[in-house]
Amino acid sequence: MARKKTNQKQQKTTNKIYNIQKWLLNFAIVCLAIIIFSFMLSSTRRFSSNPEKIDLSRQTVVNQMPKYGNICIEVLNGCGIPGMAGKYTTYLRHRGFDVIYTGNADQMNYPETFVFANDTSDTKLTPLLKAMDFSKKRIEFNSAMDTHINYQIILGKDCDRIPVFETIKNMENTF
Repeated sequence: MARKKTNQKQQKTTNKIYNIQKWLLNFAIVCLAIIIFSFMLSSTRRFSSNPEKIDLSRQTVVNQMPKYGNICIEVLNGCGIPGMAGKYTTYLRHRGFDVIYTGNADQMNYPETFVFANDTSDTKLTPLLKAMDFSKKRIEFNSAMDTHINYQIILGKDCDRIPVFETIKNMENTF
């Protein structure tokens, strides 16, 4: 009989522990559900009330091919002035050129702006020279360039003294 009471006490203790474990597990699940729901609600509010978001349904998108789409240009900043390559890229794209890469040159102390050319045919070179107001003295032929790039413009320390720079500065105010 005493053995039966001991077994019953052990079983009651085991059941209590089991019930407490079950209750703690259910409590943890409910807490996690509340946290996930709060996160989803917060994210929804943030996305729906973001004043900086762009509503694409109200935007006019012009899908226009570049005028000189057969001329692929790379613009590299070698002057050390932050954002200069981006400004020239915007200018060239506005003029109808396909600028496929903008970034930094291997160094930031080029004294003059120059152009490496993979293709020196006048049909491709003339529009670029006119757009940049360059003479052929700034062009260097480089057969080792990537074949998908026709011209690589490396902006030097004189990039803010190039005649088209005034146009580029004025363009910044219009965008």
